[in-house]
Amino acid sequence: MEIVCDAERARHFKPGDLLGQRAQHDEGCDLLSVPENGGPAHRIEVKGWGEPLLKPDGSFTYPADVNQEQLDRARSDPTWRLEIVANLTAERAGSGKAERLTLSGAEVAERAIGWRYRIPLDDLANRVAGVTAKGDSPDVAKP
Repeated sequence: MEIVCDAERARHFKPGDLLGQRAQHDEGCDLLSVPENGGPAHRIEVKGWGEPLLKPDGSFTYPADVNQEQLDRARSDPTWRLEIVANLTAERAGSGKAERLTLSGAEVAERAIGWRYRIPLDDLANRVAGVTAKGDSPDVAKP
């Protein structure tokens, strides 16, 4: 997060604090950064990877993930962007430098492939079963 905020300040933007969980859900990002001219805040989703972005063969270590709220925002907000900061383990150990890759919302929307589904559990509180002993599993509740 610090690396992205420093880059925002270098381009004369004013990054805000990390948003709380509810605000992240509502905004589809981790933080808001306001341009120097005071225009609308840019929404930034930050992904931190311990590993480098690329393997020795030049292929990416793994794909980036975004959730549905982030993808919806990427599709609808031209200022939304994904900031991937990688190689953080080596950076912290002093054996390498952090790497950064920035994708616009349009790039994320174009490349996104669905692979997860959210299953709301709000009305299932009465089906939560406790586990009484290690290794025991509750009976599966019948709908």
